[in-house]
Amino acid sequence: MHTLKTTTIVSAALFTLLLSACGGDGSGVANNQGGSTNSSVSSGSVDTTTAQKIGSGSGDSFTDGAIGVSNGITALSAGGTTTLEVYVVSSTNTPVAAATTVSFISSCIAANKAILNDAAGEAASSTTTINGRATMIYTANGCVGTDRITASATLSNATVYANVDLNIQAGTVGSIQFDSATPESIGLKGSGGTETSVVRFKVVDGNGAPIEDTPVTFTMSTTAGGLSMSPATDLSDSDGYVSTTINAGTVPTDVSVTATVDNSSISTTSRVLRVATGVPVQRSASLSATKYNPRAWDREGEEVQVTMRMADDFGNPVVDGTPVTFWTEGGAIGPNCTTVNGACTVTWKSQEVRPINGRVTILAFTSGNESFVDANTNGQYDAGETFSDMAEAYRDDDESSAYEVGERYVNLQGGTDARDAGDSVYSGTLCKSDDSAVCTKEKVTVRRSLVLSMSAPYGYFSLFSDETCTTPATNGSLVGGTVYVKVTDINGNNLPSGAEVGIGDPKDSDVFTVVPNSSNPILCYGVPVPPSGSSIQVFSRTLEDEFKTFTITN
Repeated sequence: MHTLKTTTIVSAALFTLLLSACGGDGSGVANNQGGSTNSSVSSGSVDTTTAQKIGSGSGDSFTDGAIGVSNGITALSAGGTTTLEVYVVSSTNTPVAAATTVSFISSCIAANKAILNDAAGEAASSTTTINGRATMIYTANGCVGTDRITASATLSNATVYANVDLNIQAGTVGSIQFDSATPESIGLKGSGGTETSVVRFKVVDGNGAPIEDTPVTFTMSTTAGGLSMSPATDLSDSDGYVSTTINAGTVPTDVSVTATVDNSSISTTSRVLRVATGVPVQRSASLSATKYNPRAWDREGEEVQVTMRMADDFGNPVVDGTPVTFWTEGGAIGPNCTTVNGACTVTWKSQEVRPINGRVTILAFTSGNESFVDANTNGQYDAGETFSDMAEAYRDDDESSAYEVGERYVNLQGGTDARDAGDSVYSGTLCKSDDSAVCTKEKVTVRRSLVLSMSAPYGYFSLFSDETCTTPATNGSLVGGTVYVKVTDINGNNLPSGAEVGIGDPKDSDVFTVVPNSSNPILCYGVPVPPSGSSIQVFSRTLEDEFKTFTITN
């Protein structure tokens, strides 16, 4: 019993010493001196490990619900920078070691007038604590006045907040910058295209941040043809932008806008804005196809892309969205398209109808101006200047280059009247005179056409004694060193694009001519005249190795 009692006394003394070493007072409850995190001594101990609050500082210097800033200074110059600091602490204001996500937001941050970066310099709106501390770098970027920053974190399933108000001074204008002209090319007044352009500038301080409520005055480089602008002055908005609208006149010209900050020498000039017709002119229209002799006579659904390209009287692409209509004599074609950068494309497909000669005329057309020679280079048609008078457009199905009754035409007048000839005066948006006997602003039909050959696969051969294949020759009566062979399809048109014509054995001959991408029905090939009493073969083959041969005998 004596030994047990002694041991009990020593153990109690040792327990008291341990409490003292850990900041205890011997009463069985740990105190908070020295930042002890021991919370398991008794049921009445204080929790120093669970995150409960956010604020600035820690320990005795902790301020609940506040965000700390560099040196405690909340006033910033325009474009100024400060560090935002938040501590996540326990109930004893002890920084909590466990990582916690802290988010930051303010009205200027939300409006992109202030920038947040994390400690690594990356743009961010939140960061994670290290040993209880979260920091972000705040930079004013056009923000002016009071900006309340709010930090938030979720602790024990509840959201807690901290705030600080930064007071940011207005910046001094450093420069004004040209931003954009939308669009950069507009049509003449009354041309039917886009006739206005918004020209925009940006007012910034020395750090490149936008400045609000700065008065700016605009001036134009020319007012030719009644070119106008509105407004003449503007106040920069919250993003530093000011703008004015250019309204087209009646004369093609180049114009630029100068923006000047009021009561200063700070100014800049926009890029040149082009005021042109944007209306197609006949001389600048062209029509092309990706293939002129598709194998379409015996196949359905063979496709060819057909493209109309157009420019205005000054060589500029017509305005985007200009509509073009397509008609075809055979097969089927997309009915219309609208231009982008002066061009638009539709798809032609092989099907019935197939014209008896296998040749298909395609017509593309839109509204535009007649062509004229601008002798005095004033950009408008004047009395006496040469122009190309145009009748109503038609689809030249017989390829005669002359209108024949029954050919489909573009009836501008409507009704059942006959196709109209030209009116003997210039017609187009560049008419300068008010005298209808000189010119009219009425548009004409700008048009182009092309011919596709609905080519058949096998070749048909004819002998000729001349290189143009116009003087016939016969087997058995050949003279000279060369005889000429005309190769066509069954309708006298070109073979399909990519087919081959060769001399000798079609299975091993290396003397080939590839049929070009052309609707020209005349393909004339020179062939050596074989020795007397002998013969030579000429052949054609398609890409599918379908052969047709012809023997030349001397």
